[in-house]
Amino acid sequence: MIRYLKRNQLDDNKYNACLEASVNSRIYAFSWYLDCVADNWDALVLNDYEAVMPLPFLKRKRHFFLRKIDQPPFCQQLGVFSVSEISKEQFQLFIYNFLKLKPRSYNFNIFNFKVTDLIKDNCSEKVNLELNLMIGYNEIERNYSKNLKRNIKKAKDNQLKIAKNISLKDFILLKKENSNHKISIKNFNKLEKLIKELSLRKLGFTYGVYFKEELVSAAFFLDYNKRLIHLFSATTQQGKIYGAMSLLFNSIIEQHIADNEILDFEGSMIPGIAKFFKSFGAKKFNYYSFKN
Repeated sequence: MIRYLKRNQLDDNKYNACLEASVNSRIYAFSWYLDCVADNWDALVLNDYEAVMPLPFLKRKRHFFLRKIDQPPFCQQLGVFSVSEISKEQFQLFIYNFLKLKPRSYNFNIFNFKVTDLIKDNCSEKVNLELNLMIGYNEIERNYSKNLKRNIKKAKDNQLKIAKNISLKDFILLKKENSNHKISIKNFNKLEKLIKELSLRKLGFTYGVYFKEELVSAAFFLDYNKRLIHLFSATTQQGKIYGAMSLLFNSIIEQHIADNEILDFEGSMIPGIAKFFKSFGAKKFNYYSFKN
C-alpha cells in the first residue's frame, strides 16, 4: 500500500532510515535537507517506509495558494528510494500517484531510469558528471587535459593560496557579485540555511582561493556516503584569468581522495562548464527530468 503523507504526518526517523539504507541514497532527499530548500514537502510511502518518494512544493507569486510539485533549488535528484528492490508494479504505482498530483517539474535519481517507460513524453535526459576517485590521484592527474594542467600551473605560479572553511558571509557575497545567472534573495536565503545545516551536521565544507588577500574563487561541497558533491561555486574575473577554480578542484581531489569514492561535479547543461568538468576526466551519467 502506498500512502500520501503530509510533512507533519511523516515519521522522520523511519523516513530517513529508509533513505540511509537505500541503494540509491542521495543526500538531497533527507527530511532536514528538504526542510531547507523546499517551501513545503510531503511524501509517498510504501507500507512501513519500505520505499519513499519525497514531493517538494514551491510557492508561486501568481498562485500563492495553489501548491504545485516543483524541483527545489540546490537539489539535483529525488525520485523513489527503497531499502530493497521494489517490483515493477510498485514503481508504477508510485508514478501513478505522482501524476495524479499534476506535478510541474521533478528530477528522478539515476536509478529511476524506468520512469521513461511510463512518462516518456514528459521526460528529458540531464547530464551528471562524476569522477572515479578510487583509481588514485596519479592516474587521475594523467587524465587531466593539457589546458587544465596549464591552468593549475598558472595558479601556482601566481601564488594563489587555498583555504578551507572560509566564512559563509564571504562566500555568499562572492556569489552575489559574480553570478552570470540571477539568483533570487529567497534562494540565497535557502542556500545560507542549507550551508549552516550541512556544516552543523559535518556534511559539508567550503574551500576558497585567495590571490594575496582577496578571495577570488570559492566552492561548497557536500560530503555524504563516500560521495563528494560540488553544490555551489563562484569565481571573480581575476580568478578566471589565474585559473583559480582549476587549482581549487585539483586541491579537493588531492586532499579528499582517500576518504571518498566519487567526486560528483553535479554536471551542467552549460557547455563551457561541462567542458571544464570533463577536463578532469569526469564521465557522463544521465538522469531524467520531468516537466509538465
